[in-house]
Amino acid sequence: MCVLGIEGGGTKTTCFLADENGNVLGRGMGGSSNPYFAGTEEIKAALQESMLGAIKSSPSPVFQIETLCAGVAGAGTEEKKIEIRNLVWKVINDHGGARVSKNFTPERHIEIHSDAVIALVAGAHKRHGIVVISGTGSVIYGETEDGKTSRAGGWGNLFDNDFVKKQLINDIQGHYPLTRFIELDNNAAQGAVLLALENAHRLR
Repeated sequence: MCVLGIEGGGTKTTCFLADENGNVLGRGMGGSSNPYFAGTEEIKAALQESMLGAIKSSPSPVFQIETLCAGVAGAGTEEKKIEIRNLVWKVINDHGGARVSKNFTPERHIEIHSDAVIALVAGAHKRHGIVVISGTGSVIYGETEDGKTSRAGGWGNLFDNDFVKKQLINDIQGHYPLTRFIELDNNAAQGAVLLALENAHRLR
């Protein structure tokens, strides 16, 4: 069993192909997939380049993709999530199924989240904690163990990243115990891999 995990941002899109233990077998890169920065064809091209790059770079010629998870900047609304899911599904169909399992359906096997969600999971290895993203855009995002969420920023590159830093200092420092600090260094796609594996096990 294999899964695809995608991190899509305003500058680049990264895709990991991973096995059932989360080991990365292949990597691919593409351009921007943020729906507020890129048009439909540009997003599709970025997804296609990154997905096929990850698949083709795998040393194993035989594998089957069970699930896919993408965390995309700008995909915070249901409308945008559906848009991204449809483009992922189109890439898969345009390339002969792109090695997905025979029971693969977009509604059940493709999960779309914001980039903040997969970054949180990549750092915390679970779906609760606080993540700070400072890239093309910036955002602070947090989830509690009972599923409550909160965010600050997330306005793309319209505002300076100092906004996020000030919010972080004012709203977090001194109020919550920080158990650990992890710098992801462009590995947020690993969070998408973990969520895809979770979904694969759930669907079995």
